[in-house]
Amino acid sequence: SLCTKISKKFYDKIVILVEIDEKLKIHGRYQKGDIHIGKLLNYVTKGRGGGHRQAGGATIELEEMEIFKNNIIRKLREEFRKKA
Repeated sequence: SLCTKISKKFYDKIVILVEIDEKLKIHGRYQKGDIHIGKLLNYVTKGRGGGHRQAGGATIELEEMEIFKNNIIRKLREEFRKKA
């Protein structure tokens, strides 16, 4: 997938792609793997996401995009502070 190709090129970056259709389809990749992307997406979407350590996805309603964006930024900041 496009998300995987981008994540392999930028190994140490978290890649989140959002496909806008009738709902938001979220695709996440992180090849470095020190943050579990499936668990992260499950947490920030309140149980509507999941996956593996390096790849995950979720589907949410269109009107939840701002909430998702704020939640993922907050949670990633927390995770990276733990690792610092």
